[in-house]
Amino acid sequence: MLFKNPTILFALFALIIPIIIHLFKLRKFQKVLFSNVAMLQKIKLQTRKSAQLKKWLVLISRLLAFTCIILAFCQPYLPSKNQEQAPEHLIIYLDNSFSMEAKGSKGPLLKRAIYELINDIDEDQEVTLFTNNALYKNTNIKDIQNDLLRIDYSAEQLTANQINLKFNQLSKNLNAYSCIAISDFQNQTDSNFNLLNKKIDIVHLKPETSINTSVDSLWLTKTENNYNLNVKISGITKPNSVSVKDANKLLGKFEVTPDNTKEYYSVPLSYSETIEGSVHLDQASGLGFDDVKYFSLNKPDKINVVSISNVDHDFLKRIYSNDEFNFNNYKPNTVNYAKLNEAQLIILNEIDNINQALKNQLIQYKKSGGTLTCIPSKKPTQEIIDFLKNDLKFNVKKLTSSQNLKLTQIHFTHPLLNDVFSKQVFNFQYPSIESCLHITKDNKVLSLENDHIFLNEKNNTFLFSGSLSSEKTNFKNSPLIVPCFYNMAKTNALNAFNYLTINQKNNIKIPVQNKTNDQVIKLKLNDTEIIPLQSIKGNFIEIFTGELPNKAGNYKVSYNNQVISNLSYNYNSNESELKYFTTPDKTNFKTVSNYFLTTKADFEITELWKWFIIFALLFLLIEILLLKYLK
Repeated sequence: MLFKNPTILFALFALIIPIIIHLFKLRKFQKVLFSNVAMLQKIKLQTRKSAQLKKWLVLISRLLAFTCIILAFCQPYLPSKNQEQAPEHLIIYLDNSFSMEAKGSKGPLLKRAIYELINDIDEDQEVTLFTNNALYKNTNIKDIQNDLLRIDYSAEQLTANQINLKFNQLSKNLNAYSCIAISDFQNQTDSNFNLLNKKIDIVHLKPETSINTSVDSLWLTKTENNYNLNVKISGITKPNSVSVKDANKLLGKFEVTPDNTKEYYSVPLSYSETIEGSVHLDQASGLGFDDVKYFSLNKPDKINVVSISNVDHDFLKRIYSNDEFNFNNYKPNTVNYAKLNEAQLIILNEIDNINQALKNQLIQYKKSGGTLTCIPSKKPTQEIIDFLKNDLKFNVKKLTSSQNLKLTQIHFTHPLLNDVFSKQVFNFQYPSIESCLHITKDNKVLSLENDHIFLNEKNNTFLFSGSLSSEKTNFKNSPLIVPCFYNMAKTNALNAFNYLTINQKNNIKIPVQNKTNDQVIKLKLNDTEIIPLQSIKGNFIEIFTGELPNKAGNYKVSYNNQVISNLSYNYNSNESELKYFTTPDKTNFKTVSNYFLTTKADFEITELWKWFIIFALLFLLIEILLLKYLK
C-alpha cells in the first residue's frame, strides 16, 4: 500500500493524547458509610474488573477510528499491476489524409476518432497532438477541443520515417510519455508503416468497405480540328454518369458501367477557346475528394521561333506552321536582334561562323532562360566548336573519322520525350546517323547504337552530334523529328492544357509582356490569393509551386491586375486506391476508445481512502455502543 500524501502520517503521533487521557484520568470517590461491608467486597471487585475492560475496549475503538481518519487523509492506494510508470504526457499522431474520409462502423474514420479522443482523454491530461499539417503542443484536450472538431482532410500524408522523426522530436526531455499513432495506415508506395518504432502504440482504424469510384486522370490529345479530353475512371462497381464542364457550362456527358471494357472516355473540346474545366462524378461512391478533377485549356499564343541558317530550312518551316508558331529564318549576317529577344526558341542551323555581336546576344539570351538548339554543319569549324565548348559549356570534340550508325536508344524519361510515347517502343524504324561531333557527360535524349550521343541537352540548350542534311542522315524522315523540335519550342511556353498536382514541384513558364520589377504574378481562387516563388527571365516569368496551392481548383493567373492565363491544381490520386498495411499484432486496438479503456486499466490504481472512512465510522459506532450498552 502506498500513499499520495504520506506526510500526513505524522499525525499518528497525536494518538498518544487519548492514551494519556484514558490511562491517567483521576477519579474522585465519595465515601459512603455502611454498618457491614463484608458482603459488598465481592461485588466491588467484579465492578472494577468490568469497568477496566470497558475502558480498554473504548480506548481501542477510539484509537482505531482516529487512525482510519488519518490514513484516509493520506489517500492510500494499491499500485497497478503494470510495472511501467503511468504516462504523464500523451503524444498523438492523428492521420487526417483523404483516405480517413472512408466510413467505418460509426461514421467517417477521422470524425469518429476525434469524437473518441475528446471523450476518452482526461481533461487534465497533458497532450501533444500532431496531424499531417498541424501541431498542438503541450496542451490538454479541453483547450484544443474546438480545433479538433474543425480539422479538415489534408492532401499531405506523412510517411513512417516522418512519423518516427516527429515522435522523437516531440518526446525529447520527457520522462513518462506514451506515443500513439491513429491512422488507417494506407498502403502507399513511398511508405512502409511496419517500420514504425516499436514504442509507438498503434490504433489501426479500418473502413467497412474498400470500394471507391474516382476520376483517376485526365490528358489531352490533339486532332486535326480540335482537342480530345481523355478521362480515365477507376473503381467502377455500378453505373454512374460523368459530366465535363466549363465553369457552370456543360461541355459533355457520358455513362460508365462495370461491364464496359473501355480504358478511357473522350470528350471533344474546341481548339480556340479558353476553358476553366472540371470533370465530375455525378453520383459519389466512397471518398469524396477524388470525385472531381480540374483542368484548364488556355487559348494558345503563337510561339516565336527564330532560325539562323545558311542551308535549307524547309523542314523547320513545315514543323513550325503558322497556326501555332511565328517562324523567322535569318542568315548570320542579317539577324534581326529584336526578334531574338522575343523568341522562345533560337535554332543555329549549320552555321560555320558566328560574329561577336551575335555571340554576345546568344549568351545574354541563354542567361535570361531562353532555349537554344544547335545543329552542326557537315564539317564544323573550330570557331563553332570553341563556341560550344567555351560559351555553352558542352563537353564536345570533333571526330577525326565519321561512321554511319543507327539511332537505337530513345531516352523516354527525358522531359523532351516524356509525353510523346504512351509506352516504351522497341520495334522502331531507327534512322541512320553520320556524326561529326563526340559529346560526353551530359543529359542524353537520343543515342546511337555504339552508345554515343546524337541529341544532347544541357541547361535548356540542345545539341545534335551531326548535320541533319539528307546526305548525312535520314533523321528528317523519322517520326522522331517532329516531337523533338516541337517540344523544344514548347519548353519556354505555357502549356495550352494544364493539369497540375498539389504537393509536387511544378515549374511553370508564363509568357508576360511589358514586365516591370514592381509587379508579381498572383494565383487566385475565389477569396484565396497566393504569390508563388517566381523568377523573371527573358520574355517569360517562371513560377514554382509545391506546398502551395494546397486546395484543388482552377486558379486565375494575374499580372498587373489582369488575368493572363489559368492553372488547374488537383489532389494526388494515390489515396483513391483503398489498400492498407497489415500492422503488427502486438495490439488489437481497432478504435480510440478501445485503446484508452485498455491502457487506463493497465495503469489504474486501487483507491483505498473510502474504505478507511467506512472503517472510521464503524469504529465510532462501536465506541458509542460500548459506552451505551456495556455496563
